[in-house]
Amino acid sequence: IIDSSVTVFEKDTKIGGIWRYEEPSNEKKKHRPMYRGLRTNLPKELMAYREFPWGNGNDFEEASYVTHEQVYDYMKRYKSKYDLERFIKYGSEVTGLNLVKDTATPEGEGEEEE
Repeated sequence: IIDSSVTVFEKDTKIGGIWRYEEPSNEKKKHRPMYRGLRTNLPKELMAYREFPWGNGNDFEEASYVTHEQVYDYMKRYKSKYDLERFIKYGSEVTGLNLVKDTATPEGEGEEEE
């Protein structure tokens, strides 16, 4: 169950972050640490979310160190399966963060015991 008050702020206009490769153009400087032939430095078995094992059939036959395209595809499938699109606010760069006291939580509730 996902708390409907959650908002994910994504700087870009699409999901994927650094895993979404775009060919650099003359007008747009390359701003991602990505190159066309990139493979992960962690095996997909460690990268997968516990509730969403890697693979859509053929992926299990692929190498453990997958390409950026495979990571991007995995992220899109995860987003679709769990209907996460409704929580993502694209084109929203976070430039600061202020911590505020949660006044909705009764005093002492949710605190760890020593």
